[in-house]
Amino acid sequence: MKADLQNKKMGNGENKSLKEHLFGTIRSRFIFYSAVIALIFSVAFITLSWHVMLADQRILKEMEQLSEQALDLGTGAVEDVAKLYIEEQAEHTADMIGGYFLRNPNATFEDMRNDRQMKEFSVHRFMETGYTAVHNRDAVSCCHPDPKIEGTDLQDLAHRFPDFWKIIEMSLYGEASGYYIWEDLEGNIRNKYMHCEPAGNTELVVCATLYVDELVTPVRALQRKLSLEIEDTKSSIDHQVRLLILVMTVMSILLITGLIIAAYLSTRHIVNPLYEIYTATQRVQKGDFEVRTDISTGDEMEDVGEAFNRMTEQLQTIDKERKQLDAAKTTFMSITSHELRSPITPMKAQLQMFKGDYFGKLNEKQENSLDIVLRNTERLDRIIEDFLEISRIEAARLKFDFKKTDLKPHIKRIVKEMDGFLPEKKIKIITDIGDLPKVEIDPDRVMQVLRNLINNAKKFSHKGGRIWVSAHEKQDFIEFKVRDEGIGIKKKDTQKLFEPFYQAEHTMSRKYGGTGLGLSICKGIVEAQNGRMNVKSTYGKGTIFTFTFPKKPVKEVKPIKILFSAQEDIESKLKDLFREVMGPLGELEFDEFAKGSKLTKEVLFKYVDDMLDKNVLVKENAEKLKKGITNIYRQRHEQNEKKEKEGTKGFGEEMGKYFEQDKKAAGKDDEKPREAKEGSKKKSDDKAKKKSKKTSSKEKKESKKDTGKSSSKAQHEHSKDEKDQSDDDENKDDD
Repeated sequence: MKADLQNKKMGNGENKSLKEHLFGTIRSRFIFYSAVIALIFSVAFITLSWHVMLADQRILKEMEQLSEQALDLGTGAVEDVAKLYIEEQAEHTADMIGGYFLRNPNATFEDMRNDRQMKEFSVHRFMETGYTAVHNRDAVSCCHPDPKIEGTDLQDLAHRFPDFWKIIEMSLYGEASGYYIWEDLEGNIRNKYMHCEPAGNTELVVCATLYVDELVTPVRALQRKLSLEIEDTKSSIDHQVRLLILVMTVMSILLITGLIIAAYLSTRHIVNPLYEIYTATQRVQKGDFEVRTDISTGDEMEDVGEAFNRMTEQLQTIDKERKQLDAAKTTFMSITSHELRSPITPMKAQLQMFKGDYFGKLNEKQENSLDIVLRNTERLDRIIEDFLEISRIEAARLKFDFKKTDLKPHIKRIVKEMDGFLPEKKIKIITDIGDLPKVEIDPDRVMQVLRNLINNAKKFSHKGGRIWVSAHEKQDFIEFKVRDEGIGIKKKDTQKLFEPFYQAEHTMSRKYGGTGLGLSICKGIVEAQNGRMNVKSTYGKGTIFTFTFPKKPVKEVKPIKILFSAQEDIESKLKDLFREVMGPLGELEFDEFAKGSKLTKEVLFKYVDDMLDKNVLVKENAEKLKKGITNIYRQRHEQNEKKEKEGTKGFGEEMGKYFEQDKKAAGKDDEKPREAKEGSKKKSDDKAKKKSKKTSSKEKKESKKDTGKSSSKAQHEHSKDEKDQSDDDENKDDD
């Protein structure tokens, strides 16, 4: 079958049937289905477009007619007609008053007011709210529908109704008109229009006014007329729309039916295999390299599935080798540390016996040389102990002796003890210890961490400086802080400070010493109890270390990986991502950014946004970077979870064996000095017997004497250098 499939893939077109041409490959199936869907879309589009075109023509034609009618009638024309009507009222009243005074040249204004017919005509009302009123050239109201206003100086209303007064003031010199606001009888502020007309050659001015909202009355009539026209148009449009909806419904049914069939076929032959591969890749991403796909489609998808299976087989082999390497690394470190420590114990015992004159009195040079050897032996023992401690942390075999404890006296004792470390620096340690409750905790482990931090603080502080040590209860844990005024740490170095063997500057290891394991061990101890440890520092000003221990102990300790730097792995992946998206410039940008910034997801997102704002990145590349950063940190989180679940499977029993041997060896340390003492006594007797039997000539003695002098001189010089080096090494072990 595979041979036949291969022949198909090689393109033996002469043997292919029509079905094979149409459905033999994913590409051909996709083209065929696309053609069918496109055909359905085309028919639907053409039909729909034709009906829409007809409807548009009808709607446009009718709307054009309505627009012409609206332009002919216009609201502006209605407003002009209303204004003319108001002006006619004012002019007609002015003519009547002017005619009255022509007929009665000796008549006074009071005579006109007393003439009931003239009075009513002068202040007559029109429409619903319109009326006329009369004032003289001094702006004093003479006739008004409201008798309270008669005799009022209209200028008094200027501050309240400035637009009203402006029109009145203009009417004192001739015709005037305009809009103004006025308060009606109900206290509502409304717009009005007013026209003022002089009454012949008299000193009187007639004003006609009307509320603007009454002007809509003719507009409403126009609306009613337009409504009738629109109803007819709407009926026509409704008919076209119903027809259009019917056509669209039929086309939609056909289109949906076609799409359902196409989707079903696509799901069966394309989407299902892709989904299977996608699901498998998700499992691979979470570290499951045993997953395999089962795709039998007889086309390229089957090839992809087989390639995926071969890839996962390779990944499974690599992952197995990685686990074996990880296990071998930890086992090797434990075995090596244990085997190195085993001879160190008798060596120290023998050296201490030499120093205690068990083998005879030593001269000054011999004692100096012995001191150098003993100090370096003890230093080597402490380094080996650090490696064993890391092995215990990684193998989840770190021992804790929990007991109900008040930590305050322990902290004070450590501070007092550390006062004797580097006394020549004259550094003052200031304590701030709150009310700490008695908690179930291992005080030795807590003090181990605190001692290391105070030790580092003193080493990296300037002469005459100060160190602050604080301990306070915070909710469910106790928080410890150690602050100094020392040299500080650069921001780029704080990210890797807790990585093993790492020191902030290469020159620091020479100036201050240390293997770079102390802080890694401290962090392992703290995190083994679900505590947290972090650092804040300002370069050149000082550093603050903070760590917490829960008030409730964690008795089931989990393995914590220390020796492999996850930070370096993340940095490498991030650099590759920047280079992939931005090219060579991306690598340079990342290196420059990483020098002075802490590489967290949030900080990187902000950096990408800044580059986007500065037009260094386009939006598409910025989204790619953010997606890649998210994936890198998610994979790191999933890997950490997987490592916690795996624990020490595969080498835990062997590790336990060596830790048991380590425990037994430690128990025998007290017996070895006594055995060594008895052995030394026996060796001393043998030495005395051999010494009595020896005879030497004068020349031999002289030769030995000269050789001894030169050897002694060289030893003295070497001893001096070793002593200086050993004095420096005293301070290296806790770093």
